[in-house]
Amino acid sequence: MTNTMKIPRSKLFAIAMEQFLRRQKNRQLVDSINEAYADNLDESEEIMLAAMRHHQGQLQAKEW
Repeated sequence: MTNTMKIPRSKLFAIAMEQFLRRQKNRQLVDSINEAYADNLDESEEIMLAAMRHHQGQLQAKEW
């Protein structure tokens, strides 16, 4: 592969390691986001969500 790309093996390894670390960092970020959203909503969030749904329903009713 290094012959095809015309780069030294050490450069190929460095590129592969950078890509691996970038993917790991992205995976950790996605896992953190998923964990944050996996929790149930607290009472204030439930109230806000109900109000948003009500408001959205009113907007849709006005459009029809």
